Amino acid sequence: MPQDGSGNYAYPLGTRGVPDETIESAAYNNFLDDLVGNDLNIARAIHRGGTGATTADAALLNLGAEKAAQLVTNYDTHVWLPGSFRSASTATAGPVDGHAFAGIVYINEPLVSPPTNANVTVSARDMNDTVVPSRVYVREKKAGTWGAWTVIDATTLPFPPSGSIAGDTIIEAIQELDAETAAAITAANANADSRVLKGGDTMTGFLTLNANPTAALHATTKQYVDAAIAAIATALQTSTPLRFNRASSQYMSRSFGITSSQPWTMSMWVKRIGLGTHQALFGVKIAGNEMHVGFNSLNKFCFFGGSGGTTEIGASPGTFTDPNLWLNIVWSCPTAVAAPAVKGWDVKINNGVLLSSFALAGTDPGFNTAIAHYIGQAAHHPDLLMKEVIFVDGAALTPTSFGVDVGGVWTPIAYPGAYGTNGFKLSFSNPFPAANLGIDSSGNGNHWTPVNF
Repeated sequence: MPQDGSGNYAYPLGTRGVPDETIESAAYNNFLDDLVGNDLNIARAIHRGGTGATTADAALLNLGAEKAAQLVTNYDTHVWLPGSFRSASTATAGPVDGHAFAGIVYINEPLVSPPTNANVTVSARDMNDTVVPSRVYVREKKAGTWGAWTVIDATTLPFPPSGSIAGDTIIEAIQELDAETAAAITAANANADSRVLKGGDTMTGFLTLNANPTAALHATTKQYVDAAIAAIATALQTSTPLRFNRASSQYMSRSFGITSSQPWTMSMWVKRIGLGTHQALFGVKIAGNEMHVGFNSLNKFCFFGGSGGTTEIGASPGTFTDPNLWLNIVWSCPTAVAAPAVKGWDVKINNGVLLSSFALAGTDPGFNTAIAHYIGQAAHHPDLLMKEVIFVDGAALTPTSFGVDVGGVWTPIAYPGAYGTNGFKLSFSNPFPAANLGIDSSGNGNHWTPVNF
């Protein structure tokens, strides 16, 4: 044969051309047949200038190379090669439904053909996020099992404490430094001379400031400015947002301890990310009957009821689609009615400084009673940022208990009142471990259980 045991070519007898000598056709044809059938039309070995493979992916693995821009259509079933990837908005099992992604995949195992994909790390950048451009999501597969997607941004990155900074994340440290700056301004104002001396020959004596300015052109007193600064500092200290990822089926649950005979108020701040889907914010479920408030597929604020909570009972007149705006949603039940019965809710939404107010009513299976309550609901998961979740058992309150207009921006403040027996406050201030996200910071100990965070 023309090839020896090492796969190297050798001249078979009778094939070398010699002047005036006859070439044996049988030997010559064997040489040609072997050349065509065993070399030119099969995978050529690497040491002979080939890749040892018949497909592009197998060639990359044999050469230890990475694959560029591999197209992903299903994140759960895709066969990963180390390198870069991309996916269209129609890809399934991605970090955010309806968003396109691009990123890097890492393989922590020996490369074989076909790949085993038992230990994989995927780092995906959101190509459609308008709040945090190219927001990064990470997902790991260990021993053949995928974990959940985790968002990586300023709300989750750990921040090592140093000096006098006590924050555990970058955003908490920034808020702490901003609050210290506001406190320094307050101290400086306390030492300043609040008098305004006369100017030129047109004034005599001191200028008297109004005690409580109500018009835009009135002079503002030092006390009024101090109060505004204090409100801003308080808002900074109490605003830690939590990302609810619809793709990861995230929600929280808690069974209330007693059935209250009091009215109640729920307040939360949300910034929308995913639009156009049914997303629950707060609800209850008993004997298959589910009631909750949230956004419908038309981006209206609604009250849902019935089996699985799929029936719309009432909706807001307007829609809420601005992904850059924090909404302060406050709804309250002014009177306590034994469940199930028809209850009415007075809903107020501060859309920036514009207040939308409307009423919702429906058969209540037991809000503020001794049954399971949900933030996010176990079936219709939200896709948004959420902060300052407060439940007050015993009073029907207005948005002014939870926010203040500071310079034309509706800003969260520290709730000053009592919470009542079933009341709680979720600040989301300590995200590690994930179980800490449901800690009640009101002092009542009414903690919540996070699911899929």
